[in-house]
Amino acid sequence: SRWGFFALTSTRFRLAPRAQLTVQVDGRTERGAAGGAEIRYRMGASGRGFLRGYYAQDEDPYDRLDRAQGKDLDAERYRLQWQHWQDFRTPWRGEVAGGDLELKIDLHRQSDTDVVDDFFPREFRREIEPQSVVDLTKRGENYTVSVLTRPQFNEFFAEVERLPEATWAVNRTRIGETPIFYEAVTRAGYLQSEPGDSADPVFTGHAFRAYTFHQLLVPARWFGWLAVVPRAGMGGAYYSDSPASAEAVKRALHHLGVETSFKLSRTWADAENRRLGIDGLRHIVQPFANYHWLPPSDNRTNELWQFDTERFVTLKGGDSLSLARYLPVEIPSQTTIDAIDRQHFVRFGLRQKLQTRRDGAAWDLAELEGWTDWRVERRAGEDEFSDVFGTLRLRPTRWLSWDTFARYGWQDDRLREVNSAVRVSGGDRWAVGLGSRYLRDDSNLVLADVAVRLGRRWVLQTFQRVDFEDGQWESQDYVLRQETHDWLISYGFRHRSQRTKDDEFAVYFAVTLKALPNIGLAVNQIDLGGD
Repeated sequence: SRWGFFALTSTRFRLAPRAQLTVQVDGRTERGAAGGAEIRYRMGASGRGFLRGYYAQDEDPYDRLDRAQGKDLDAERYRLQWQHWQDFRTPWRGEVAGGDLELKIDLHRQSDTDVVDDFFPREFRREIEPQSVVDLTKRGENYTVSVLTRPQFNEFFAEVERLPEATWAVNRTRIGETPIFYEAVTRAGYLQSEPGDSADPVFTGHAFRAYTFHQLLVPARWFGWLAVVPRAGMGGAYYSDSPASAEAVKRALHHLGVETSFKLSRTWADAENRRLGIDGLRHIVQPFANYHWLPPSDNRTNELWQFDTERFVTLKGGDSLSLARYLPVEIPSQTTIDAIDRQHFVRFGLRQKLQTRRDGAAWDLAELEGWTDWRVERRAGEDEFSDVFGTLRLRPTRWLSWDTFARYGWQDDRLREVNSAVRVSGGDRWAVGLGSRYLRDDSNLVLADVAVRLGRRWVLQTFQRVDFEDGQWESQDYVLRQETHDWLISYGFRHRSQRTKDDEFAVYFAVTLKALPNIGLAVNQIDLGGD
């Protein structure tokens, strides 16, 4: 292990009824001494948050990959974080339940790109490049208003700064007693792209941008069974600056569309199985088609700064994968507003549900949905049909769940992507979780998480992650937890196999003191890199 022999301690003090201090004092023979502190607090009826800091005088900050990439890392390494959440009730809250004004603060500052990975690897896998935001949101009965500030606190991370950006969104709302519904979104603010160390050409430019789009819909039912929802919308955008010149750029957007669907169902009222919780069955089938037409704008996307655009990742096989996977049909739902260009397609799909009755209400045993787009007009490099997408959600019992997302390519008759998660639980006696993440020509991860209660005081847990694409056994974790009268004790082993770094092994022993409520050694605060 790059830590060598290590001792990680976390001691907790109750400073006040609504404030708690945790002090960390750590030592690693290969990395040196380190320490930090965290204050968790509550304010009023709905405010809560924490302040966290950690400092290490790192005796060996470079690993093999760092040296190969020529990174410049200082021995003095740190991370600072402040998170705060508060809910307010305003006099003009209307019929909104609970608080209608929400404040969120999440600020991150760190010495370099790798400090969280080196000392808090579990946190790093959850969020590789943490973003700093301050967001104030007001929610009404049919609208939302927010002001978002997102600065670049860490100059080495790429960021689209919003300094700030205000958003007003109107939910689909009926206009008086008419059959017409209205929805809209408006955004305005000063944006600035900072590439950080990425040198990504997409992170370029700065401008004041204002964007608005308004849409009318007229839901109807034809022949008593066919749902038809025609829609029409228009909007535009203004940029104070553009890539071609320092002059302002304006663009107009126009949209027409119609969504159609109908439902077929069959019921088996006599179907019953008490063991499986079946009290009658109902199968619902809903075919749908959604036509969408957006003509080209007077200013194409290459004439605009791409603040909110479609992002891609390059897979190991060389293909590019859009992070958005598929395009939302309706314009108000599309967040890549700088990349909105000519769109002309029909989305065909089928939704299915299998239901039963439980506790006097409908219970969805299974939900299956699949869809594809027929491109009436195609851009360069596009095929007539998009990939086929599908989702599956199974909840046959309260102790079994299964969720799957899949993507299949018509053109080459190959499965492109599958993400699945299965969870089975035996109450407090045992639990098994299985997952898979498949990307064609890139990775084929299989994950397993098992917990078994061996007795009243013993629990065995293990986590495994294997990439069957190249046979790499990426992670193995084994933890035996013991509960005594005064202590919670963990005995663990971890092996982490890394392609670009040296393999790491960790054998550890950790304790949490239960007897003293105000002072504790908290094993849950110790990040040993488990998944």
